[in-house]
Amino acid sequence: MRSVRPILLVSLMLAACTSEVPEWHAYPAKPTPELAAKKSKAESTRDALMKNLLAALQTAMKDGGPVAGIEVCNLKAPQVLKDLNTSDVRVGRTSHRLRNPANHAPTWAQPFVDSKASKPIVLVDRTSRLHALYPIKLKAQCVTCHGKPEQIPDAVKKAITERYPTDQATGFAVDDLRGWLWVEVD
Repeated sequence: MRSVRPILLVSLMLAACTSEVPEWHAYPAKPTPELAAKKSKAESTRDALMKNLLAALQTAMKDGGPVAGIEVCNLKAPQVLKDLNTSDVRVGRTSHRLRNPANHAPTWAQPFVDSKASKPIVLVDRTSRLHALYPIKLKAQCVTCHGKPEQIPDAVKKAITERYPTDQATGFAVDDLRGWLWVEVD
């Protein structure tokens, strides 16, 4: 497993070389109360997103199986994300292997996605906006839709292809890095 520090250092150096990307720095060891509150808000937003998505997904899977679960991810997840976005908080999902192309990473997160950062990343820009990236590991129940092709039932493959024609989000095993949740707090 690679260390995140060299990746963070290179990303920060690259960000400093362009006017398009804000100047980033790592979350400080001794944050101000305001910054600590932003980090807490990012974590509570992450937790609410996971709780809401997992609850909807578990209900759908119980009631209608994996194909119903795909519908939740396709239709319900964007609404859950929209509901959590506020005037001072933005939240989303991304991956190095996207199922939904609309879930591309924000500019600040892309270097960490490309390097497959497996630990949480918390950055602060020059305007004191907090940017957090939280890894998602594949759980056993997710293999039905994200596992190796031979593990995915035909009906699930068909539903994935219908909803996500450019899907790249299969071939994972339990505990693999599946993607990330990202949160920005003003």
